[in-house]
Amino acid sequence: MKPEEQLFKLAMTAIEQGDDASAREHLVSLLQNDRSNPKYWLWMSAVVETVKEREFCLREVLKLDRRNPTAIHGMRMLGYNLDPPEASAGIDPLKQQWKTSLEVEDLAEKKELKRKPLTSSWVALGALVIGAAALVVYLVQSNRYRPDTSPIMRFSLTPLYTATPSKTPTPLFTGVPPLWTLLEATYTPTPIYAATPHKLTEAYLAAMRAYKKEDWVNALEFFQQVLAAEPASADIWYHIGEVYRFQGLNEDAAAAYDASLKLDAEFAPAHLGKGRAYLLAEPPDLKRAGQEFQKAVELDAAMADGLLALAELQLAEGDVESALENANLYTVSFPPTARVELLRAQAYLAMGKTAEALSAAKQANRMDITLLPAYKLIAAALQSGGGFPASIEPLTTYLAYEPDDAEALAMMAQALIAAEDLEEALSYAERALQLDDRSVPALIVRGQILFEQGDYLEAAETLDSAIEIEETSFEANILKSRVQLARKLNDSAVEFARRAYELAGTDQQKAAALYWRAMAYVALKQNSAARTDLKTLLEYPEEKLPAELLEKARGLLDQLNPATPTAAASAGTTRTPVVSFTPAAARSDTLTAARTPTPRLASSATPTPTPTPRK
Repeated sequence: MKPEEQLFKLAMTAIEQGDDASAREHLVSLLQNDRSNPKYWLWMSAVVETVKEREFCLREVLKLDRRNPTAIHGMRMLGYNLDPPEASAGIDPLKQQWKTSLEVEDLAEKKELKRKPLTSSWVALGALVIGAAALVVYLVQSNRYRPDTSPIMRFSLTPLYTATPSKTPTPLFTGVPPLWTLLEATYTPTPIYAATPHKLTEAYLAAMRAYKKEDWVNALEFFQQVLAAEPASADIWYHIGEVYRFQGLNEDAAAAYDASLKLDAEFAPAHLGKGRAYLLAEPPDLKRAGQEFQKAVELDAAMADGLLALAELQLAEGDVESALENANLYTVSFPPTARVELLRAQAYLAMGKTAEALSAAKQANRMDITLLPAYKLIAAALQSGGGFPASIEPLTTYLAYEPDDAEALAMMAQALIAAEDLEEALSYAERALQLDDRSVPALIVRGQILFEQGDYLEAAETLDSAIEIEETSFEANILKSRVQLARKLNDSAVEFARRAYELAGTDQQKAAALYWRAMAYVALKQNSAARTDLKTLLEYPEEKLPAELLEKARGLLDQLNPATPTAAASAGTTRTPVVSFTPAAARSDTLTAARTPTPRLASSATPTPTPTPRK
């Protein structure tokens, strides 16, 4: 057996066993040696991963055999309006018996009268062949001929659009490889729920293969074939709904889920699909989506996707404790996944449990290094715990693939402030505001940079913009208090510190607000009020407050002791120590992992720069 025949046999065996990957490898080898074989292209069209690749292969078949009925049928299935292949004009054997004897004799005469080719014709043909051969030799010797070394597969392997939250990373600059290229092996896909036997086994298996490949056109056609034979199949209607949902056809998906529930009102997957359809509606119906998710979980406790969808929705609605409870239940009942760990990290961070959030986010990253939101969440957890320099690395990775995330750019600016690179920090803040001029985190971090640079007036105006957009921002109000103190607008400094105290969500934030209000009272020479705030601050549990804040508060209180006649120096021009605090938990308003709590602000202990402050 010839090598190509052996290779083709291996390809056919792989196809029969459902091993499309091995079949593709064998067929690619065959096509590298013989690109003009339509049979190879035809079989390649059956094992490629996308519709675009299938179309390319079928077109190659039709270039080589324009009447190939299988290729024409395949193109028609892809939606192209090609004419069906014409049947060959054969002669009915019975019709030969209808010929008269005169017609038979006439045909015999024509055969005898057919002229034989002249010798001169053969000579001319030989000369033509010799000339062609000479031309080929000439082209080769003169180096004018080049074999076709272009790649077999000229088309992209980009997957089809889906309505799922998953997103293909977009490099910030050339040279950044996709994260999946760092994997030793691809992740094992999640099994398809509700995969059940059916009478039309071949059509059902073909539908499932197409479904796994995200080949929605063929998946839908094969599912409809099964449905035609088994119209009472609730699971097939569910799968059809999923096919529509992944293509963004929400209304068609909802109708398919309804058809499934009409056949079986207790079919849990259809309730899950219906809930997802409510989330994709305009506007999203969160209440009814939650009801459907809850119903799905009640009907089938083994439905992992239903439990996870319910937990994500609870987190989005601010019910953090219920979301974490269901996420933890998932880890007990089902194999852990990166998506669940990410959800747990979000919940922990919203509850102010920084260490637990960081641990869960890192676990999500270990389980799936391609999950970009995990990098951002790691950075948010680090910043919440004061690890600003350490957050630079995960943010760098995240921004390499998501360069247009204004919140992440603001977080990077915050990290660079801690690294004392104010110029670079300002460039990140400005980029964030170019993308979203109403980004409160970006406005706050820009205000802090200007404050650190001594440009108090512009810092105050920037923070005013942030407060106008979000009056309840603790970070904006506490920083505005410090700016006003530096401008010697002490009454205003007291007022903004008071607002910050009222907005504080943690003991650490309240302590920071009390400290800065005490500093403003000292500037106003209201030492009694300053002592009251400092004593209240020192009543908080020491383990919940930064050691540096405690040290400075005690030192200031000692200076304000009645036995000491000299009060603390005016805070108008003297820089104060770093005060670290944790922001209030940000409420996630989406079901994706893209939104993380607003990064906290950290004061700089670096002395005021040389430039003269603008008042």
